Amino acid sequence: MASAEQLKTWLAALPSQHYYAILQVRFDASRSDIVKAFHAASLTCHPDRYVEAGEETHAVATEIFKRVVEAYSVLKD
Repeated sequence: MASAEQLKTWLAALPSQHYYAILQVRFDASRSDIVKAFHAASLTCHPDRYVEAGEETHAVATEIFKRVVEAYSVLKD
């Protein structure tokens, strides 16, 4: 589980990142690689993991997760 500060740093960097960078995969990544990267990112930032961490941290994790899902939705096809 990432710390609140790590999540805030990740969230701050997201607007300047493309979908491949968000999932940390190469431009020529296979569908399988994209699925694996999505699952790995989900384990790190899924909001359910941060329910006990406080409202602000949960909100940050939720925003990150939304972008991760968006990246996955676009790249999986």
